[in-house]
Amino acid sequence: MRYLNGCTFGFMSRRGFTEREEWKTSLRLMQQETGCDTVILPVAALQDHAYSTKVDYDTPDVMSMDDVRAVAGEARRLGMRLVIKAMVNCRDGYWRAYIRFFDSYVPTEPTWAQWFASYGEFVVALARTAQELRADMFCVGCEMVGTDHRAEEWRELIAKVRQGYTGPGTYNCDKFQENNVTWWDAVDAISSSGYYPIDQLEEHFTR
Repeated sequence: MRYLNGCTFGFMSRRGFTEREEWKTSLRLMQQETGCDTVILPVAALQDHAYSTKVDYDTPDVMSMDDVRAVAGEARRLGMRLVIKAMVNCRDGYWRAYIRFFDSYVPTEPTWAQWFASYGEFVVALARTAQELRADMFCVGCEMVGTDHRAEEWRELIAKVRQGYTGPGTYNCDKFQENNVTWWDAVDAISSSGYYPIDQLEEHFTR
């Protein structure tokens, strides 16, 4: 796998943001000022709160697949590679890491099966677009700390993604969670949000 010097672009952009021309200038300046050679495009679906089981992606506050196509086309025109990243955020502002449900079934309570079905629909649809655009990598999720222990569901989702996307796949765990993901073998690369205290690196990584 080649080294990717990537920079995130368009985080939390709404549907239709590529209909105006300013974003192209922003992308070009990002490339020039950072020296990056790869666009990481996060498509952030939304759910109402951390215990909601409905993940919305066909909604005005989430960029559309046409927006994804437009960014991909401009990135290629600039000679850049492309990573498409599936994300989900909570509309009430809670961090996605707190999305979590009971591990045992409780009648009338939301379930893991409901959430993974809805999130999976979004991720698989985005993966198909990634295949269409020949994205250089696809990321199935980001900082989903409360879900990381659900290895069986993640493996099933990744298997579905691979039916539609043939490129390399990854998952972006949160800082200090690398050892808590037991299903790294299901993806091709380990990704981590490396927000480690720079003055405590030796302390944390020699344990």
